[in-house]
Amino acid sequence: FAIGMRADNSFGWSGQADEVAFYPDALTADQVSSHYSAGIGASPATPYEAVVTADHPLAFWRLNEAAFTAPVAVNSGSLGAPANGSYRGGASDASEAPRSPAFTGFEDDNTSLNLDGTSGFVGTALSLLNSRPAFTISGWVRRGGDQVYCGQNTNSHKPGQGVKR
Repeated sequence: FAIGMRADNSFGWSGQADEVAFYPDALTADQVSSHYSAGIGASPATPYEAVVTADHPLAFWRLNEAAFTAPVAVNSGSLGAPANGSYRGGASDASEAPRSPAFTGFEDDNTSLNLDGTSGFVGTALSLLNSRPAFTISGWVRRGGDQVYCGQNTNSHKPGQGVKR
């Protein structure tokens, strides 16, 4: 499993990613909407991290570590340390990320993962996608000027769905 390019080093993209969560089943549209609302709501009743972890992701990489000094992308999901990722290639920390006050569910000092489009990614040795009839991946992505909160529900049989901001 890799964030930023395929695990075989193909299909890299440049931009930023943050708060990537992997769920063992498809989340409902209401759950994905709840995640989005907690990130951008004026006064979310529950912080974004708490909304994400309440849905029991196997893996949840906040990507707040400084990739230059911390080679481990810490997993906050239920699989714990065995699902930690590692920063590879041109992956580095970025100053841009969803933050308060624009994204009130996030911390004021939240950072994201910066991807160079050629060699940077975060990878884990776990085969999270194998043998799963349904799963959900959610997170924050910025490519170019658009910010997108994305959530993929594999039961929908539709391409990835996102909300542009």
